[in-house]
Amino acid sequence: MLRSVEGSEGPAVGLYRSPQNAGPHTRAMFEYQDMCVVLRCIPNLLPESPVVAVAVEYSSDYVLMGRAGEQELVSVKHRGRGQGDWTFSRLKAENVFRDLHEIWRAMERKGAYFFESNAGFESALRPYAERGRDKDQQDQDAVRRLADCLGVAVVEAGQFMRHFRLRGEPLPDWGYVDDVAAQRLGGVMARLGLDP
Repeated sequence: MLRSVEGSEGPAVGLYRSPQNAGPHTRAMFEYQDMCVVLRCIPNLLPESPVVAVAVEYSSDYVLMGRAGEQELVSVKHRGRGQGDWTFSRLKAENVFRDLHEIWRAMERKGAYFFESNAGFESALRPYAERGRDKDQQDQDAVRRLADCLGVAVVEAGQFMRHFRLRGEPLPDWGYVDDVAAQRLGGVMARLGLDP
């Protein structure tokens, strides 16, 4: 698929391939993630979409590649009932920071890195969230905490934090993600002049 986009490897050039996402057994385990990819792909049916390719299980859970060469790498995790919102320690235990930081390094510190989930985030994670922070004004306590988590210098943690976001809008829960996808597809089809 990557080679077929506009007749070249354009959007795939330099895309790091994670050895952790290489096995066929991995694909069977991520049905929820697949539905989240579908949700992101539905708006791309519209002609004004800037996305030209999507790679699944390549470096992060999926990667969106844009017309201008931009790349958005996304990690998805579902939380079951009773597991509560994400905390810094839970994200650390799930290797969210570490895994995306490693990919950021392998990608020569380019691209945007997102973590998304059906669960919310505790208020202490606001400095890492998509909303609630200015890209140029970093919370230095949050940067130091991230540096300690990653075992890197504060300067590197600050650089990574400029590329990393916790996506603020929760994903639909497992039980109704299909219905949300069908509803969104119907809206896009109507915009395209098709009968949903």
